Amino acid sequence: MNQTINDDSYLEEFADREIENNVVPAKRVKLYIYPIMSIFKDNDNSQELLTYSPNVVNIKIIDPDIYQEIEAEEIENPQLGYVSKQALNSIDNELAIVDQTDKKYSTYRKVIRDPNKLYLVSEIQITEESYIPVFGQFLQRLTRSNMIGEESNLNQTIIETTSFESWKPKDSTKVLIKLHKQVVNFKVNKIKLKHPDSFFIEGIKMLGKDEKQAEGYSLIKSDSKITPIWFNPISVSKSGHVQILNFWMSGRILPYSKVKEILNSEDTGNEIKKLLFFEEEENNTVPTKKIENIDVLKINLSKLILAAGTSYDDPIKSWNENEIKIMRTPIWDTTMTFKKGEGFPYPLFNPSKLPFGVVINYKGANPYPRPASDGYLWEQAHAIIDKDIDNNISIEYSTKETVGQGSLFELLQNVLNASFNYNFNFKGAGYKNNETKELNYMALYKQEFEGKTISEYIDGLEKNWEQIHPIFVDSEQYSNYKKIRTMLSSYIYGEMSIGNNTKDDSQFLLPYFFELISKPLYTLEDGTVTSDPINFNKGNGIWKYNTIIVKVASKYLDDQLESKDNVIMSSKTIIDSRNDSFIWQNMPETVNESKFPSLRNSDIKTSDAEITKYLFWTADDNVHSLYGADLNIIADKNDLKNFISINSDMNFKVITNNTNPKFIELTGIFGFGNYDLIFEQDEKNVISIEGIELFKSDREDFQLMKIAF
Repeated sequence: MNQTINDDSYLEEFADREIENNVVPAKRVKLYIYPIMSIFKDNDNSQELLTYSPNVVNIKIIDPDIYQEIEAEEIENPQLGYVSKQALNSIDNELAIVDQTDKKYSTYRKVIRDPNKLYLVSEIQITEESYIPVFGQFLQRLTRSNMIGEESNLNQTIIETTSFESWKPKDSTKVLIKLHKQVVNFKVNKIKLKHPDSFFIEGIKMLGKDEKQAEGYSLIKSDSKITPIWFNPISVSKSGHVQILNFWMSGRILPYSKVKEILNSEDTGNEIKKLLFFEEEENNTVPTKKIENIDVLKINLSKLILAAGTSYDDPIKSWNENEIKIMRTPIWDTTMTFKKGEGFPYPLFNPSKLPFGVVINYKGANPYPRPASDGYLWEQAHAIIDKDIDNNISIEYSTKETVGQGSLFELLQNVLNASFNYNFNFKGAGYKNNETKELNYMALYKQEFEGKTISEYIDGLEKNWEQIHPIFVDSEQYSNYKKIRTMLSSYIYGEMSIGNNTKDDSQFLLPYFFELISKPLYTLEDGTVTSDPINFNKGNGIWKYNTIIVKVASKYLDDQLESKDNVIMSSKTIIDSRNDSFIWQNMPETVNESKFPSLRNSDIKTSDAEITKYLFWTADDNVHSLYGADLNIIADKNDLKNFISINSDMNFKVITNNTNPKFIELTGIFGFGNYDLIFEQDEKNVISIEGIELFKSDREDFQLMKIAF
């Protein structure tokens, strides 16, 4: 809100008030009174002196050559204790200007003053900008005496001043005063912004005038290449600490370097295949695992073959299954249970069921053959298996699992095939023969989808692969598969697809994506590819992708995946695709957290209006290399500062309404710190405003600041 100071009220209020100042200890001083002005002279014609709002910094100037010099006396022990209210009204009953007199002077010299201007008072002549915050005071109140009496009291003026620290609203609206000459009809053609390393800009607006002196918002574009990044506020703590969804730098997409390789490859289909291909040795992965401190161990054996001889002199042989079945009952228990602190599982076998003459050799027992009826061997074996089990049971085991070298590529083909045939409504599905009701190939394929949505069917294919190959779920190849799936979201349904393929969400919400160049071929049941329309109509085949050839595309980067310039920064970013369009949101003064249903790709949609989406920009090309870098998907300011070194300069060109700006508005995230603002009309006409402190150190959710001139 804009406020006007009108000091006529003060003059009226004190016109008839008797001021007693007969005995006042004082020291003589020189006062330099400077009118506080806008840097742009035309803005001083307005009655709006300062803009008051919690998110505004007022930039004003004093001209070192424009001032009044008067002699006065500082009142050190004033008899006058009257304190009035500040002339500025409160805003919505929330803001109140601090009313405090830090210094008080009396003078009999005439003070020339415009009641609609602010003034800076100093006991030292201001010749350097650094003097302003040290010696400068705001003129808080000026009162004159119209008494009829002693000549010494005629036309006495009392000057009250307030320090920079004291003179401000509760919400810490800032006034920054610079030492500068006023300019007339200054045309801002370029803006250079120096900002803190952590700042990501969302937009910049400027209110200026056109050639006919009509006010309007400027069209502002980037004057150098800038890099986009999508951050989404996830949570805002009571203290204002913000956590963001850092999707573009997470492991949900292929890394920038790999995508560049695919972009520059002459055979993108082969590049995709290589990312999913398992090497031959990976088919024989045999990891060994060890488990300690087991309470109960139960081992189930599905098949046992007993090696024994039928007499003392017969060679050892293996009884086959048929020979075992001839026995009266099975001789081996196929389940063994080991319990901590208990005896060895007895019997491991049932000796009463052994045929006469069978010889059993135990480890540690006498190895020469003896008949089972001989008590010696049995007693020795009995002593071994009855011994208590040690209290610490441990086991080491290995599993052998194989995976087809091209199984992930086949899976990708299958989910593409399913999505394509579904989109074409399984055209041709029906009977081979109406009389026999025998289904054709397309109808048989369609049957697989019955009772499921297309997303459930595709999710089922992918979960089935995971269940068959659990040991390879954490493999680099399967990680690549999920990233490729994300980048092919426009062509495939399911949980791994951005927005579940309902719109062109992936094109809007990813820094780059894949366009599928390959076309499916109509393939008969025996694998023959045909283009005969008769087969299409009869449903003798289904559509299959034999190759997966892609093209890398981006709505935010150029054809070589480099940053763009001439990005419009002064209005909402609108992204168009073949089928849809998407408008990125403008940031409010404070950001609100987003409540995602989950962080599944399928739940990240452009259509969810409750989930805020902000696109930010930086001049740092290094951000490219962090796309798909597998960083934390939930991050905060410290995380970003750890792995991003941002170029702190951004350049803009102002196309329209660029004369005598009234204010500039910046929106962004993690912006607290000092800024330099440089306006260029040309090389010779430059205005530099340095050291503007913006945003709040303790409120990361406070993300809009206005610089008023």
